[in-house]
Amino acid sequence: MYRPAFDTQMWWAVKRIQPLAEKQIYPFVWPNTEIIPLDDERGNHLKLILDVAGADKLIKYRNGNVNFLAQRFRKWNITYDDFTLRKTSMTGYRSEAYRVIEAFKQNQIISAYYAYGHVNKEETGFTKFRILDFKKFVQYLMDNKIKKPKEKDNNDFTSFYAWKFDWLPRDLFIYDLNPTGLSQQSIIGGS
Repeated sequence: MYRPAFDTQMWWAVKRIQPLAEKQIYPFVWPNTEIIPLDDERGNHLKLILDVAGADKLIKYRNGNVNFLAQRFRKWNITYDDFTLRKTSMTGYRSEAYRVIEAFKQNQIISAYYAYGHVNKEETGFTKFRILDFKKFVQYLMDNKIKKPKEKDNNDFTSFYAWKFDWLPRDLFIYDLNPTGLSQQSIIGGS
């Protein structure tokens, strides 16, 4: 089923908002690295392989190590403040939550980090931006160390799991930009 609104949202995130994060957030969190988009010509083949991992970007460290980064962005007028994973898709294909949990159980690649940004009204920066240690999040989820999520439906025949950021243990956050200022937890990864 074709959904033009979904395509518009995808274009907005990829073309307008991801570049903001690449300029304003990621160099601070991962200095001396190269952030490689997986949705352009450099990552086209890799994108197909890593779709199961939920990866949107490749973080390449100077020492040659790599990690993967998943991203989600919200518009300024969205008031809810939660971390979400898709439960069901429009196509009936395995959802994000299912794919990630199965990959983790089978010791396959999943994104190491998950970035979640709320863009400001002018779309020139962020009012909130968080980066989670995603592997630790999935492990905590499987070990029941995280409060059970709310299950919500969208108007496009999809549904998702939602966890309030306040529900999540602080050790999952490696970066947290909020309206009251900058709070940085430990930076995890290569150098």
